Amino acid sequence: MANNTTLYVAGGATAATILGALIYWRKRKEIIPWTWEEVGSLKEIDLYPLKSGHRIELNRADVTELGLRQAPEDQKGLLLRDRFLVVYSDKENEFRTARTYPKMVLIDVAAHDAEHVSLDAPTMRPLYVRIPPQKPHKEVQVTLFQGEVVNGIDCGDEAALWLSRYILEKDSGLRLAYNDCSKRRELDKYQSKLMKFYKNLTNFSGGLYQDLTSVMMVNKI
Repeated sequence: MANNTTLYVAGGATAATILGALIYWRKRKEIIPWTWEEVGSLKEIDLYPLKSGHRIELNRADVTELGLRQAPEDQKGLLLRDRFLVVYSDKENEFRTARTYPKMVLIDVAAHDAEHVSLDAPTMRPLYVRIPPQKPHKEVQVTLFQGEVVNGIDCGDEAALWLSRYILEKDSGLRLAYNDCSKRRELDKYQSKLMKFYKNLTNFSGGLYQDLTSVMMVNKI
């Protein structure tokens, strides 16, 4: 009897030790480290002002909570942000990307002055679009990835006509929205399944019109 008791105690202690070790290592993985170790070097910085548009290659950028932004030292006037513009359908208010319309990747966006950006694409004349203030312009709710709704400000009829003619070869169907960074995304409402898996993912992880997080890093072979 004494031997059995000893075995039970020893077995219970071993199980508790293993369980404690597993919990410790799991928690350790979730903790953001205070000291960092270099594991690679950054070869390229790409910023996409228009979601699914052509990229801008940068030598440096400001990394903000909402994603990359042009550095003030490199750009006078309007500072372009990563994916602060999105194309959306004029009926359903659903976002449109190069997954459906591949020619969107040829749309170039550049800062023209402190209040305007230029849109340019093959066969199209450049269009200067005023970045709209919040009022009195039309505020819209654009449906993104997995049905997530993100606020924006419509950029007007000229931009809508230009995009529709280039992408659809029609006079209507698409519009352009601008995110003024005034409202954060509600990832906990729309991405709850992902948040259960990625424990460090919060509402503050979301970018502007990115599919999910504000920054994406890709390894190069």
